[in-house]
Amino acid sequence: MPIFKLLRAFDTTAAQHWSVWALANLTLVYPGKYCSLLKKEGGVDLLEQVIQDPRPTNAVRALAKQVLSQVHNEAEVMDNSCEQEEVEEDSQDESDVEME
Repeated sequence: MPIFKLLRAFDTTAAQHWSVWALANLTLVYPGKYCSLLKKEGGVDLLEQVIQDPRPTNAVRALAKQVLSQVHNEAEVMDNSCEQEEVEEDSQDESDVEME
């Protein structure tokens, strides 16, 4: 994601703040798309680096933590959704057997 370049802009706090703010909004509004994209493209590791680095402002660190929380929550939702689908499929299979 091109926005990752701005996350690394430790010498330009406004640009770094804008990039993490944008990620926070994208992962909140469109979690299904952007949380998985963030994970796939290495954004989680980059956000963890931003949080650990002493140079970003507290606001940037807080937003980065928010993004990571949203990514984690979306992963849990997806896991629960997959588990629910498996349970429903198993129930359907059992119903099919009973009907025979």
